[in-house]
Amino acid sequence: MKMTKEIREQIETIMNEVCGGAWYESEMTEEMCEKVCERCPYSGKCYEMGIMWGCSNWEESMGEEL
Repeated sequence: MKMTKEIREQIETIMNEVCGGAWYESEMTEEMCEKVCERCPYSGKCYEMGIMWGCSNWEESMGEEL
């Protein structure tokens, strides 16, 4: 499976809710990224599904390491 527009939108909606606004306008903390994963319907399956490569939350959690 690959990252689709619908999956990305679901994840980014959760990110916005956790951040209290537009996630890309604020600095996401490690704690915020963890909260997003806790609420994500794909959590725990993202690696086996191969969708982490297109996941905005995963990219944010990787920070400069990415």
